[in-house]
Amino acid sequence: MADIKTSSLNFRKISFSKIKNPKKYLTFFTVTTLLIIVFASAYFFSQDTNKDIMSSDFNEVGEEVVRVLGMNPSAPHLEFSLDEVQHMGNGVLLINIILSSESESELMTVFSTEDGELFFPEAFETQSEDVGALNIEQAEEINKDMFKEVFSEQGVLNNSTEVETGETTKKDSGVFETEIVAKSEDTTDRLIVFLSEDGQLFFPEGNEISLMEEEFRSFKELEEVVSEDNETNRDNLTSNFSEEDIEGLTDCLSEENIVLYGNDHCPFTHTQLEVFGNYQSNINYFECLGNESYCKDEGVEKIPSWKVNDKVYEGVKSLEQLSNITSCSVTS
Repeated sequence: MADIKTSSLNFRKISFSKIKNPKKYLTFFTVTTLLIIVFASAYFFSQDTNKDIMSSDFNEVGEEVVRVLGMNPSAPHLEFSLDEVQHMGNGVLLINIILSSESESELMTVFSTEDGELFFPEAFETQSEDVGALNIEQAEEINKDMFKEVFSEQGVLNNSTEVETGETTKKDSGVFETEIVAKSEDTTDRLIVFLSEDGQLFFPEGNEISLMEEEFRSFKELEEVVSEDNETNRDNLTSNFSEEDIEGLTDCLSEENIVLYGNDHCPFTHTQLEVFGNYQSNINYFECLGNESYCKDEGVEKIPSWKVNDKVYEGVKSLEQLSNITSCSVTS
């Protein structure tokens, strides 16, 4: 919360003994005082009213965040409810949300911009000195340093990773957005990080709330299905095949760039992966949650689905069925 600085007003003392016409000045002084009181009261009333309006707007942002998070298909058994919204005074809202399940409830803290445009799942204090209003260069430097610190502690970066900054912009809410380019020997990753207006809070991840809602809606359209042919128990999907057979098939599926599209929270995706036992890691698996647009572009409308030579096969497949729809043979 930003400190509110008050300034003392020095009033010049008027001595009535030096006034030629005390009654006239007394009347003028009285009227002026009353006018000051009236205008001051109106000003502070309007400030309180504006504060109430802002508080109401911020609560609406909090309610919207709760509504969108409740659409997340990865948490179907959780109920989200708003606990409180705190205005941080730096372009950011702190939002406390109660997550409830049948057996327990817990408090989750997330963040958003004041205007409700961006959602931040977590924040880190920067320990930066309060230098007042930041410029683009200062914000960019803080974001770069915090990126290195946070992601190094998480084991994502190593000493050989080269970190550069792309463009830094200031959003309408006052939050700074910086593109980070992390280069290693084999890969180049581009990420977007954020910083509060006062430089005190760093956000390693941010998402547009409207896009989150759109993705959650799109995901619901990717229905979880199992074809009628696979209405059998899991053992039947692998019957009559040895461990060597399964290993050979998965190696071939990988070499042929055959992809399984699924969702980590989908029970049928789990059924499909369990078919491969200890050789699940051999499968080219693509997670559709959070990547719905890409999956749709690949022709995937239901999960799990297999893509073989530009053709999509829906539903859980047995080892024999996979052998039949691919060029990978499996012996029984």
